[in-house]
Amino acid sequence: MFIHNKITSFMKKIFIVCAAFFLSAATAIAANDLTIKAVMGGDFSPRRIYGVNPLAGTDQYASISSDGKRIVQYSFTTGQETAVLFSEGVRISSTT
Repeated sequence: MFIHNKITSFMKKIFIVCAAFFLSAATAIAANDLTIKAVMGGDFSPRRIYGVNPLAGTDQYASISSDGKRIVQYSFTTGQETAVLFSEGVRISSTT
């Protein structure tokens, strides 16, 4: 009985040492990826494409042209220009 208790006690100690080692190793690995600089620098922020504004209920989006004079409609599926929504210098007549 005495030997059985010593073996059980020894196995418990080995288990605790192994568990502590694996937990500390996992923490060290995670600590390399997660730093204050990485969090504050935006490494974990969702990515966004600026200048692409989806048009509700369609597979189209609108964007300002590179010359800044037009608002152009594009297709998400083809990436091709489908319409010009606004162009500088074009006047829209009013009915009032």
